[in-house]
Amino acid sequence: MLKKLAAVLKKNKPSYPLNYTIPSLLNYKDQGKCVGNGEILINPYDFYSFLIEDLFLPKKQKGVNYLESISNSKKVTRRTNWHKKSVFYSLMARTSTTWDNDRSGEIDEANMYDLSELGSFVKSIALLPYLKSIGIDVLYFLPLSSYSTYRPKGDLGSSYAVVNFTGLDENLKDSLTGDKMTLKDEFKTFVEAAHILGIRIMIDIIPRTNALDSSLILDHPDWFYWINTKDLSKYNPPLIDTIDAEVVPPHAKHMPKVYEHENTKAHLKLFKENPYKLNPAKWDEVRALVESGVNILDAVDKVYKMTVAPAFSDHINDNQPPWYDVTFFRLYLDHPVNAQKYLKKNQPPYILFDTIKSNLHPGLEPNMPLWELLADIIPYYQREFGIDGARIDMGHALPKELIEMIISKAREIDQDFVFVAEELDPSNALQAKKLGYDAIIGNGFWMENRILEGKLHEFIEAAPTLALPAFACGETHDTPRLAGKHNGVNLTNLLTLVNFFIPNTMPFINSGQEFYEVQPMNLGIDATPEDRYHLPESDPFYGKLALFDKYALHYQNDHSLVSHIRKLLPVRNKYLSKLNPKKFHMFEVKGPHIGLAFGYTFNAKGEDKLLLIVGNTNTSYQEYMEVNLDTLDADLAQKIDVLFEFDSVEGEANVNDFTLNGNPFFLVGPGEVKVILVG
Repeated sequence: MLKKLAAVLKKNKPSYPLNYTIPSLLNYKDQGKCVGNGEILINPYDFYSFLIEDLFLPKKQKGVNYLESISNSKKVTRRTNWHKKSVFYSLMARTSTTWDNDRSGEIDEANMYDLSELGSFVKSIALLPYLKSIGIDVLYFLPLSSYSTYRPKGDLGSSYAVVNFTGLDENLKDSLTGDKMTLKDEFKTFVEAAHILGIRIMIDIIPRTNALDSSLILDHPDWFYWINTKDLSKYNPPLIDTIDAEVVPPHAKHMPKVYEHENTKAHLKLFKENPYKLNPAKWDEVRALVESGVNILDAVDKVYKMTVAPAFSDHINDNQPPWYDVTFFRLYLDHPVNAQKYLKKNQPPYILFDTIKSNLHPGLEPNMPLWELLADIIPYYQREFGIDGARIDMGHALPKELIEMIISKAREIDQDFVFVAEELDPSNALQAKKLGYDAIIGNGFWMENRILEGKLHEFIEAAPTLALPAFACGETHDTPRLAGKHNGVNLTNLLTLVNFFIPNTMPFINSGQEFYEVQPMNLGIDATPEDRYHLPESDPFYGKLALFDKYALHYQNDHSLVSHIRKLLPVRNKYLSKLNPKKFHMFEVKGPHIGLAFGYTFNAKGEDKLLLIVGNTNTSYQEYMEVNLDTLDADLAQKIDVLFEFDSVEGEANVNDFTLNGNPFFLVGPGEVKVILVG
């Protein structure tokens, strides 16, 4: 596929010159001409074809199928736990290579050269050598499927409002290739290129929800929940004021009060049987309208005056409004077993806190055709594109039996396929492991930045005991950016670099984190409305959220952290086998209010050694830090070998020494991380 892409680009190259720029951070072998402002001028047809022919094609090995998972291409027939040594990078394909290429001041879907400036798989190929240079070996893609724009959030809509599981997002089709390659071809080409560099591909699947105007409605209206269109304005999750707690999960002990409340009774009355069941003859009218180009929801409204009920939070008394772009699937064809005693006879299917949390409140009649379809999503991407892993969105709320189906079907194709659970509570890691997951997201994104509360230390100390490894991350696509917080640059340095060494975790970098992007992609978790406005008002992306809007990451920002990571990587790679949770130690720090020091002991050639990681959690000022090794049962020689530290500021000296009582002693800059070999 890469050969074909290079040939297509050469054939499509226009005869006229192009005023076309990309971020200088993505330059390859100085092919681009620097034009200032962190941009280079390129001819995209020449640039991408040269990159393919110079870097990727020479690395291809004869007989290797790069459109299989890396493990399958290597004939691996067992679990290797490759994820435990990997560095993950979160990528939103339509955003990560979006750029104002013609410098018109806007992101155009067809610019002055009739080229789309939105991100694509073709353009993302240029990201791969850059990402490899900062140690990335797993790309975690946010949803890639075709999504709804019926009631879009923002400029483009949410990629989580999936319309068609196996159809790729049409926005990702690159105009550089014209009609000479399909969107599927372009994704295959990207996967091939990533696998050539040893970078695995992980996708996000969304089996619990679907777009309100899902492509499945036409043939399966009974898989969805329905209300009259006129009732949409009063449709809300019922407030249960008889429950004292502000927001609680739908545990069985709360459900009697939920069902006894008048708000719930009024809510249940809104629901109707699916329109086909109410009048099968009229469904042909709906089908005819859809075939003529009418949206399925508009067609149903026109014929039946009905619509699909929107989804909402499964937590009782969560004040979030309904999610008007998505709905829930009917995973069971009957009501939850524990709820039936509260319901009137012939109650239509309904959305409530328990029906949408079917891991806790299952029915007796699984919707098996739907389950089979959901369980076949990942195998499709395995067979077509050779993906290596997946995260199951909201998997914690799915029935245990469905999760087992999804995991087992994928593992029939690739025994080494890795599943990440969207489990934010580390105490549930053991349960996730029993279900067949390999890792959890965990709560690092919430814990790590709360340094003064002791949460960073708490997260690191608890990590070795988890039943599954968690992401070591300071931010995700759903949270505020680290760089947007107080002393954000120093905080981002501290947490990003420390995360490379936390035991039983997987370093996770959110796209843009490594060059101090301040604007969040979404405000889903731990955010305030003010977090939307971190950029100056003069910035073209002021107030925009990449999850919903046209957005270009600020690649022109300071690249200091990129340099730090590149300098740190050889150290991590050399000592990766020494990061043994059983040899992990936390140390008391004498110096800053809540200094950070931890490490790993090991023996080399008969001598005790300590790989020590020191971080100055004071992001405002440098600190003298003494690490107390009194609790360490090891015979360490008084020798310090500094493996990594920030370059010293002109006029200042780095201090790395021992105190009179034998403890290592350092001068550490604000937010600086040092890696030291002691002994």
